[in-house]
Amino acid sequence: MEILVVDSNRYEAELTSRVLGRYVRNPIRVVQDGREAMALVFGIGERLGRSPRIPQLILIDTHLQITDVSELVRTFQTDPRTAHVPVILMASSQAECEARADSQEPGCTMIVKPLDLTKLAEALHNAEMHWALLRVEVIPQRTIPFRVTV
Repeated sequence: MEILVVDSNRYEAELTSRVLGRYVRNPIRVVQDGREAMALVFGIGERLGRSPRIPQLILIDTHLQITDVSELVRTFQTDPRTAHVPVILMASSQAECEARADSQEPGCTMIVKPLDLTKLAEALHNAEMHWALLRVEVIPQRTIPFRVTV
C-alpha cells in the first residue's frame, strides 16, 4: 500500500518523503502536481493503459502551482475508487491552516509542514481516519549516530 505525496516544491516533497520513510515501510510516491497525481492514481493521461495505483493515504501541499487544490481534493473524495482514502492538506504555517479552516473541503484535514509524524497521527485521529495508520507498517525507531563538523 502506497502513500502519495503531491507537492510542487521538490525540496519540501523530498523532506516529507524522508520523514515518512524513517517511520514507515510503505512505498512513498512523490508527484509534482495534481495532473501527475490523477494520472498515477486513476491510470489516465501519460499512464493510460497502466493499472491505477490507489494509495492508502494522500498528502497534498496547499500551494500546488498547476492544479487547483480544492478541485483535486474533490476529485479524490468523490471518485468511488478513492473516496475511502484519507486526504491530508499540508500548509506552510499554522496561520494558513486557521485561514483555510472555513473553506476547507469537508472530510479533509490539515497539518503544518514540515511534516511531523506525531501531528500526522493526531490529524488522522481527529478526522476519524485513524484506521489508515493501522495499515501503515511502522519501522521501529532507532538512533542514528552522526557527527557535526563546523
